[in-house]
Amino acid sequence: MELKFDAVELDLRLLKDNAWVLHHDPLVGRVVRPDLGEANGQKIKSPEALTSSAWANAQVLDRFGNPTNTQCPPVSE
Repeated sequence: MELKFDAVELDLRLLKDNAWVLHHDPLVGRVVRPDLGEANGQKIKSPEALTSSAWANAQVLDRFGNPTNTQCPPVSE
């Protein structure tokens, strides 16, 4: 708001357990590395396949693909 942009794009994704999250990409992996513990070892490719718990434990990646300490919050936060 302070930067006086004319528009803002928000991409919402609905997780497996009906929680909404902000995530631009249709697939995870480029900017978010999900916690695959709940996926029974299967490679998850879409946010819609993740639960809120897995999303909360996912790692945000920097522009070089390195994990950061930033968490992936749900829209409710």
